[in-house]
Amino acid sequence: MLLFNSTVAEPQKQDKISRIYLDYYSCMAYSAGKYLKNKADIEDTVHDTMVKLISVIDTLDLSDPVKVRHLCSVVARNTAINRVKLKSNNTVPLDDIFDVCIPDTPESVVVSNETVNILVKAINSLGDTYRDVCRLRYINGLKVQQIASLLELNEKTVNQRLFRAKQMLRKALVKENINGKN
Repeated sequence: MLLFNSTVAEPQKQDKISRIYLDYYSCMAYSAGKYLKNKADIEDTVHDTMVKLISVIDTLDLSDPVKVRHLCSVVARNTAINRVKLKSNNTVPLDDIFDVCIPDTPESVVVSNETVNILVKAINSLGDTYRDVCRLRYINGLKVQQIASLLELNEKTVNQRLFRAKQMLRKALVKENINGKN
């Protein structure tokens, strides 16, 4: 952890890095361990994950532990998958959410909450590839460039995954009869 803190000079950032490492190390190791069996590879993956998180440390809001835990888990999992791909030279198929508007009337709050619940259910039904990108973009509020950096993907790949996920979510919303469509 000392190594991570030595990469930034500002005490506030060092505190964030320390909190992430101490609070979410086991979560990152667990996520990486699903794909890696070697303890050294898992440790390396956690450290690679921390390096990626440090690159976006300014944008991270640690006030919501669920979001931070999910972010750490997603980045660690994708870093582990990339490590496995590098070792096996296999490729993983490319894959991709929906903007939720802020309601302005009490009636629209109720409709919006119902829609959000349906949308969350639809997002959760997506495969990992699309679900992760959606959550990072729309729940964690990261930019496409940041997501690409964290997941070691091309920005065009991230945009393509987001586009495909939006299409899938629109179909799910139509199926649930949202927006008056059948």
